[in-house]
Amino acid sequence: MKAIRLIVLSILFFSVSFSQTPLENKLRIRINKIELDDSILDKRLAEYGIKLERRMLPLKASYLIGNRIAYKSSNNSKLKKIIEAEKPLLKTYVVSFNENIDPAKFAQKLQQDCDFIEIAEPIYPSKVQGFIPNDTYIQNQEDALELIKAFDAWDISTGSEDVTIAISDNGIQQTHEDLRDNIAYNTGEIPNNGIDDDENGYIDDYNGYNFDATEENKKWSSTYVEDDHGTLVAGIAGADFNNGLGVAGVGGESKIFPIRIG
Repeated sequence: MKAIRLIVLSILFFSVSFSQTPLENKLRIRINKIELDDSILDKRLAEYGIKLERRMLPLKASYLIGNRIAYKSSNNSKLKKIIEAEKPLLKTYVVSFNENIDPAKFAQKLQQDCDFIEIAEPIYPSKVQGFIPNDTYIQNQEDALELIKAFDAWDISTGSEDVTIAISDNGIQQTHEDLRDNIAYNTGEIPNNGIDDDENGYIDDYNGYNFDATEENKKWSSTYVEDDHGTLVAGIAGADFNNGLGVAGVGGESKIFPIRIG
C-alpha cells in the first residue's frame, strides 16, 4: 500500500492544479537534499521570513528513513524504485510567509535568493463544485485526495454497497466508529458458532476472517489487533464518508471485508 501511494504521489507531484488562485501566503518548496531534522531547516528558512508548516512525506511514514539498512543490502529492483520515488517527497515542504507579496513573485524571489531551494511554487487549491464529504479530517486529506483525483471521481460516483473491498492485512478493528457501518456481512454464516454454515471452507466468516486464529480459541471472525496498520489501510480504502466524523475513505459508500493474514 505504501509503495502504491508513494509512486502515485511522485508521478503526480507538481502537476497542473485546478484553481487559478493560489493560497495566500503559502508555498511548496523542494530543497536540494534530504534534511532529517526539521528544526534545522525551520531556522534556516526563518532567515528569509518563512515558517515551515509540514513535510510532504513525514519521516515516520518513510521506508527509506525507517529501513535504510535493509535498503542498502537489498537487490530488490522494485524496492529501489519505491525509495527513488520517496526522495523528492522527503525534500518537499509546505511553508508559509507573512510578507505582503504575491505568492508567485515571492516564490520566484525565494528560488533566486536561496541556493538550497531547488523549486518554489505557489499552492493552487482545488475549488471543487461537486461532492465534498463532511468528515472531520477531510481537510487533512485534501492533498492526497486531489492528487489521485478523488473529488473528480466522486462527482461521477461515490461508490456502491454492491461493491465489497477485501482488506488483507495484519488485522482490522471491525468496531471502529468510521468502519463498523461499512463492514460487509456474509449472511450465509451464523456468527461465532464454530461451524462452517455456508460450507465455503471457512468457519464463522460472518464479518471478516482471521487466518491467524487457531481452532482452540475459535476467534475466526475477529480480526482485531493492537497494531493499527490494517485499520488505517481499511480506512483509506473504505472508511464511511459524509458521516461527520473521522476520515473519508476513497470507496466510502462501498463495503469492506476484513481478512487477517498474519
